[in-house]
Amino acid sequence: MYIETIKIENGIVRNLEFHNKRVINTIGKTINLTPDIPEEHKKGVVKYRVVYDINGIKEISFSPYTIKKIRTLKIVENNDIDYSKKYENRSSLNSLLEKKETCDDIIIVKDGFVTDTSYCNIIFKNEKGLFTPSTPLLCGTKRAFLLKEGIITEKDIRSEEIKEYQHIILINAMIELTDNITIDKNNIF
Repeated sequence: MYIETIKIENGIVRNLEFHNKRVINTIGKTINLTPDIPEEHKKGVVKYRVVYDINGIKEISFSPYTIKKIRTLKIVENNDIDYSKKYENRSSLNSLLEKKETCDDIIIVKDGFVTDTSYCNIIFKNEKGLFTPSTPLLCGTKRAFLLKEGIITEKDIRSEEIKEYQHIILINAMIELTDNITIDKNNIF
């Protein structure tokens, strides 16, 4: 089973084009992700979760969304992890998350290269611009949008290069670049 987590903001579905592309890349065909939004979920920011497989949609849910505070990140290495599709089963990610110690989340490093956190794609900021690792575990929909718009650039980023950037910004389908979920390089352990 696979999932799509889609942002609905004041009744407007966000970034649906990129979610549709990911579904096609995952199961090789389209499914109708356009929701019939319940009235109580037409205001504010809502998380629309779709569970699906090759045969279609199995389950949908809507829930209010608030951004989790992330202030610290722990670097965790794992060369075997594969999350190239947005699987409903997140056990491999959850087992890595258990290694976060006192930090809020983790940065996953695979074969020496930075990938993602447990729930977000990463953007690195320095005086030259905004860069996202060219080695993500999951090619997120927000990441795809920002790349298409030319706002961020892909780059190989090794774990030892993290400190060369002033900040790390976290993004995903629910978190915009403008939400400014920023972690200072001194809060990465």
